[in-house]
Amino acid sequence: MATRPPQQASYAIRIPQVENLPRASSRFRLTAPTEGLVWPVLEAQPAVGQVTITAPRDDDAPTREATLSLRTAAIELKPSKHRGPEHLPSPRVTALLAREEHPPSGVKPIEWMLYTTLSIHTVEDAAMCVQWYSYRWRIERYHYVLKSGCHVEDLQLETRDRLERAIALYRVVAWRMLWLTYWSRQQPADASTVVVRQTEWYALHAAHTRTSAVPAEPVDLHTAILWIAQLGGFLARRHDGEPGVKVIWRGYRRLQDLTAMWEIFHPPDTSG
Repeated sequence: MATRPPQQASYAIRIPQVENLPRASSRFRLTAPTEGLVWPVLEAQPAVGQVTITAPRDDDAPTREATLSLRTAAIELKPSKHRGPEHLPSPRVTALLAREEHPPSGVKPIEWMLYTTLSIHTVEDAAMCVQWYSYRWRIERYHYVLKSGCHVEDLQLETRDRLERAIALYRVVAWRMLWLTYWSRQQPADASTVVVRQTEWYALHAAHTRTSAVPAEPVDLHTAILWIAQLGGFLARRHDGEPGVKVIWRGYRRLQDLTAMWEIFHPPDTSG
């Protein structure tokens, strides 16, 4: 029997204009279509189709493609008597079991039990929910940059309006860092000038090569991001894989200081 995921989700109760798609624990119980645990009910359903996703990397494995079988069932969850008054309603959701039937040798298979308030009528609906859930790790990295990089939780602004303005600005910064991270993996051969200004490229090259002589053509995007990550502490050893958003964020901040210094010592020629 496959290993049950340890994550446990809160009850998915419909809120106006808000839909839910949490990953759930196997310990949730049902009142409909039958009493008992959720997991056996889903395992008894026939697979309705498959979806191929890009599985997020973990500490020991790189990003990879994974094909998951899909099983769905409309269910009614039994409220927990330990988490609130007994009169809590029984949430009605669609349960979706996405399971990797044939993982690569030595790789732990993906197995997600999802609950959703979204309507699932077709294989395409189910596949879309799984695709959306697979983006969860990127969303978490986005918020990680907001919290740990931009330190939005440390802002001590006096009014809500000021806080909203600050967050709006930092959201752009967080998005750009995340975009830099993933774009360099998807389009590594692009010119680095897609993401760095000319003076940033000059400063980056000078810092990496320890010389002020700049070649006529900039390096490719993958190399530039690697150099930026090394400014942030990335060691670039053979088995280190691709740099993550944390070291790219650190390196990019340092690159701004280096660029400012480059521009001081290499002012534009305005004599003509």
